[in-house]
Amino acid sequence: MLLVGIGSGLLMANYALSLLAGFSLPLIWAAAPVIVFGAARAIDRRPVICASREGFSYTPWGGRFTPWAEIEALGTFRVRDRMFISLQPAWPEQFRTSMPWMSRVNSAVNERLGRPAFYITPTGLDVSPEMVFKQMLACAAPAT
Repeated sequence: MLLVGIGSGLLMANYALSLLAGFSLPLIWAAAPVIVFGAARAIDRRPVICASREGFSYTPWGGRFTPWAEIEALGTFRVRDRMFISLQPAWPEQFRTSMPWMSRVNSAVNERLGRPAFYITPTGLDVSPEMVFKQMLACAAPAT
């Protein structure tokens, strides 16, 4: 909703500028994508991550179900006091090709920047990343 508010504010500023100064800047081109993206995020209320004993799905990676057998390791790392959950797939290239194109690009860039190629961000999670990590570890653990 914040993005929708920002985009609406840009539109109103553009309209006020056109009334007061007699011209307007092409703020519509900046505002429209912000409004559309913000509205899409507000409407999409799917769970960001779902984990079970069989595997997990993560919406930004296309929501594809990934069995735990395809994941070699789970870990965490911190950047500026924010915790991220890293995953090491058994077959990284096969895992990457199953993702949407933007996630594939991000994973390649992450590797070049020295970060884990595949990680779950805390953005959009309704609970703490620590809680998600503990749940994922519990789900990934072999049943005894």
